[in-house]
Amino acid sequence: MEDSAVYKSLIYEPSPPKKSSLPPLRLQLTAILVALGGPFNFGYQLLITNPAQEAFLQFLNDSHYLNKNEALEREQLEQTNAATYAIARFLLGLSIAISLGTAPMFITECSPKECRGVTSLVNGVVLQVALVVGAILAMPQIFGNTNDWWKLYATEFLLTVVVMMLVPFIHESPGFLHSRGHANASERSLSFYHGVDGEDLRIATKELEEERGKGQQLGLVSLWKDPVSRRGTLVGAVVMASMAMSGIAAINAFAFEILLSTGLNVLQASIGNIIICIMSVLGILTSSFIIDRFGRRVLLLPTYSLLAVINVFIAAFMLGFEHFQISALGYPLLCTICMFNFVFAAGPGPVSLFITGELVGQHARGAACTWANVCMCLL
Repeated sequence: MEDSAVYKSLIYEPSPPKKSSLPPLRLQLTAILVALGGPFNFGYQLLITNPAQEAFLQFLNDSHYLNKNEALEREQLEQTNAATYAIARFLLGLSIAISLGTAPMFITECSPKECRGVTSLVNGVVLQVALVVGAILAMPQIFGNTNDWWKLYATEFLLTVVVMMLVPFIHESPGFLHSRGHANASERSLSFYHGVDGEDLRIATKELEEERGKGQQLGLVSLWKDPVSRRGTLVGAVVMASMAMSGIAAINAFAFEILLSTGLNVLQASIGNIIICIMSVLGILTSSFIIDRFGRRVLLLPTYSLLAVINVFIAAFMLGFEHFQISALGYPLLCTICMFNFVFAAGPGPVSLFITGELVGQHARGAACTWANVCMCLL
């Protein structure tokens, strides 16, 4: 009897315990902090402009009148030139690179493999929450008016100051420190983010060394000479480009204007804009429950297909209102846009932010994410 027990113990070795996909507390807090400093600012700025645009234009007109003693016509207030547009696009590109490029890449590098999906989704969740906050605060009934518009930027300024004060207390990513030869600092960073020490820390360090040992640091050009990194970069760039071309930029930036142009009044359009943003939050929360259970590919294929169909309905409702001027079409259009945002936030929205970092190694991650962001900005 004892011999059979011994044989069973030799044949059926106990399998190692499955690691939890829930990130350690310090990693969770770091992910939230980084997301507040990056994706939140991007989403917030994206949503406050259109609902509060009348207040901004009025401020511009009042300022011009004080300096020149003349009021500007509507056409003059809205006109621009090539230089202004070029500077604005440069600043926008820089903002996107920092907000939607660096922040997700940093969190991916700091996270253990088993919980990268969850921690990376924090960026998407915070981005969608920022859309809701921006849509609410920019309502003319709150801060989006001529007297209180400055409070929109004061709110963001205070949040940015808090983030800047806390960021010095977090560690650099373990992968970056290891790539620069700072072994001790890399171990401290691993211990900080992964919540491990002793033998677990040694194993984590060994895994990092094995990943780092796969090749030298690749640049923007040398990346394309490495087959594995090239494939990962191309897939990430395609996902990012598909996300950019899905129509989400127009929906997020001009949903308020779209609803106004299809028969809704200012209050109805403002409330509709908030509902649209809330649907995005619900979508990404839904995604968080399935992304690590079914994988990225299974999530992307059906959501992209649904987005294509929903885009057809959005165009049909807008075209129908243009031809028949039926105000009632504004409500089914609102429902369709809500569905669009839900599906987008459940699939390509959050996945596109971190999939490139997952598909390539540490030695190529920076260059690969840069190329993915370039594809998004070009489109």
